[in-house]
Amino acid sequence: NIKLDKEYKIVFNNPAKHFVIDILLAIGVCLEFMNIKDIIKRINKFKLLEKRMTIIKHDTNTIINDCYNSSYESFEAGFNYLKKLEGRKIIIFGDILELGKYSKTIHKKINKTIDKDVEILTVGKYSKYIKGIHFNSIIEIIDYLKHNKIENSNIYVKGSRRMGLDEVVDFLTK
Repeated sequence: NIKLDKEYKIVFNNPAKHFVIDILLAIGVCLEFMNIKDIIKRINKFKLLEKRMTIIKHDTNTIINDCYNSSYESFEAGFNYLKKLEGRKIIIFGDILELGKYSKTIHKKINKTIDKDVEILTVGKYSKYIKGIHFNSIIEIIDYLKHNKIENSNIYVKGSRRMGLDEVVDFLTK
């Protein structure tokens, strides 16, 4: 809810709280050009682009498909959402690309963010610095998942688009 001339209820079609700041900024800008009722109608209809915190319920699992793009900050925000979910938690993580000389440092920093009760599967040149089970390719992760059935789990799939993690999401939703 926001208060302007009166209180307005806004429904955003994504449970990740880190988008609230973006929504409030958008409202502030749009108020210069539109009335609040039209702004709210558009926000209520808004959907994020596919693969950006897309929540998929499949069988007994909840898959959070966040593999369109990646940064440390977006990982942290997505992980904070994952932490609030009940049950088993798994992260399937591919490299954050385009970090240059900071790649190793930022991937190591992720270890300080992740709780010990979260299972982690990683793939990529720099993701090997994250504590968990590391794979050399998407094919290896999918093969692992074929032989280790995942049920009743919350699975956060995160990485830069070029890592190809959408193939893992496709496998998990078949």
